[in-house]
Amino acid sequence: MSGLRVELHLHSVLSPCAGDEMIPPLVLRRGVQLGLSFIAITDHNSTLNVPAFWRAARNLPIQVIPGIELQTREDIHLIGLFDSPEKAAAIQAVVDATLPKVRNREDYFGRQWIVDEQGRLIGREER
Repeated sequence: MSGLRVELHLHSVLSPCAGDEMIPPLVLRRGVQLGLSFIAITDHNSTLNVPAFWRAARNLPIQVIPGIELQTREDIHLIGLFDSPEKAAAIQAVVDATLPKVRNREDYFGRQWIVDEQGRLIGREER
């Protein structure tokens, strides 16, 4: 019996715990090398890099599942997966309305980069 190979919990450069190499072209290339059929992009409290990964995977033999890793104030982590970037964006609106208005301290928490499908920096998450 053969099965699909998937990774359902990957962070991009938007999550402070991820490395600078976690940009769409590099992550997707590695996923293809590993024979993965699907990867889920599940950044901490954000879906802002999902569109870049979705677009970057268009012509590749790997599919991106839009996702998010919600982190509660009690430090519970919950993975949410969606069938489209638009549905992921809808949950982002709820997250944006409920996250504390605390500015990110890059020296303590790390950088939170928003990138395009080539991995170029197009913005920073400031919370």
